[in-house]
Amino acid sequence: MFGQVEKTVRALVPGWVFENRHTGPLDAVWNEATGVLNVLPPSEEGWSMALAADQAPVTVDVLSGENELPQEMRAADQPAEPVRKQALLDLIRGTETAGDAAGEAGVPADDVNVAVDDALPAPAVASCGTIHVLSQAEAADDPEAVDSVAEIVDEGVEAPAAVAADAPVDALAETQAATSVETGEDISAGAEEPDAEPSDALDNASAAPVFAFWWDGADLKARAQVPGFSPDVQVERFDLHRDIFSRNTGILETDLMAEKRAVILGCGSVGSLVALELARAGVGNFLLVDTDVFEYHNICRHQCGVSDVGRYKVEAVRDRILNVNPAACVECARTTAEELPKDRFDAWCVPGQTLIVGCADNRGADVYANRIAVIYGVPFISVGFWERAFAGEVFYWLPGRDLPCYECALGSDDGLSQRVEANHHIYTNQTDLEAVNFEPGISIDINFVTTIGVKLALDILNEGNPRFTQRLLPSLTQYTLVCNTNDPAVGGPMAEIFSYPLQVTTSIKVGYGAECPPCRYAPEA
Repeated sequence: MFGQVEKTVRALVPGWVFENRHTGPLDAVWNEATGVLNVLPPSEEGWSMALAADQAPVTVDVLSGENELPQEMRAADQPAEPVRKQALLDLIRGTETAGDAAGEAGVPADDVNVAVDDALPAPAVASCGTIHVLSQAEAADDPEAVDSVAEIVDEGVEAPAAVAADAPVDALAETQAATSVETGEDISAGAEEPDAEPSDALDNASAAPVFAFWWDGADLKARAQVPGFSPDVQVERFDLHRDIFSRNTGILETDLMAEKRAVILGCGSVGSLVALELARAGVGNFLLVDTDVFEYHNICRHQCGVSDVGRYKVEAVRDRILNVNPAACVECARTTAEELPKDRFDAWCVPGQTLIVGCADNRGADVYANRIAVIYGVPFISVGFWERAFAGEVFYWLPGRDLPCYECALGSDDGLSQRVEANHHIYTNQTDLEAVNFEPGISIDINFVTTIGVKLALDILNEGNPRFTQRLLPSLTQYTLVCNTNDPAVGGPMAEIFSYPLQVTTSIKVGYGAECPPCRYAPEA
């Protein structure tokens, strides 16, 4: 009742290919459901991509010109030219091969369309790429055979195609013709008719997607052989900084952000969100530090999912970053911050470029991280949570300012911080989990507090950039509390220090410890 409409392949081609006028093979990812072919630059350009279940890796060729296309692809959208009378006669007599005749016409031998003048003493029938010639008597006896030819026209005028481009090759192709025009004698004795059904091998070959690109002047064109899709391909150029981060234009300078570095210590629920939000903002370099393996109980609060269970968190988060920005530089360290070799900090901690982010689940790790930041003269920011994540805290330290480090401000046991210590599973201090009648540390509460920290991180990374408008740094003090609720039923007595839910403090002051200033962790002059 309704005809099947062919879909069009969309080929997304990186700007690198255009800028370098690349020729040769390239890796690509094919998604048959959407018809999108995602072409990747060579691996030395630093790209990487994790494949989903409905994606297939393929290799595509970029050719210097259309004349290099395989014959079977060249015919896909190239009109078939008529076979000239003399070539047809030579073909029938056996003095010329089918390939020669097809070559003269500029079409594959398997797809010859017949067009001859009416002086030819017998009708010609095209069938499955083979030219059959009938005698006048045979034509009279079998008019349906003659009718199968769309039209016999004057020499040089193209006849409508009598054979589909994907028709199987006739077994008579090697004999060129069934009957001689001049004598009517059979010159193909013993030739067998082709099977009606194509072979399984042909079926399998046609199912495999094939793509080819070629340069036409300054334009890149492409053709596809994919069942259910048109051979014509829509080529679309994309560039990471122009397209992936285009919605950041006027807010963040993508070229500047691509040079920034984030050392993320802890890749749990906080660290994974920080990493992905910084990647979306355009940060181009990440050092991920964590020893933990991703478990099922992490799923409800983490940016990774079921397919990542059993993997190291640093590697699972790395793949998520690369799915946002395939050109990002991401290093993984399956260790703790305290055990990370000095040479790794030497390589990553660059003043003016690097931000250290403390995302571990205890204060001790952040004390150590802030010490590292002081030594290398790079900024530090920490995000932590209180009981059941009813509230959280954000702390930052900036080099060259009159600011106490994390240990001076919050390191003592009698400090203001009520941060939960070293609990990898949930944000609660209660040992009897059955007594916890509120979902401890749910994702939405963790993300709300963490987002405040990410906003501050972006402000810090863009300090000194006159074209960037600071969002929070001018308004929030060095130590900020963020509450999700002020209900004591959730947060206990400490919840009552907040005046209302979702409160973000702006006036808390922290001071130096007894031994500061100067900070004893600062490098000696």
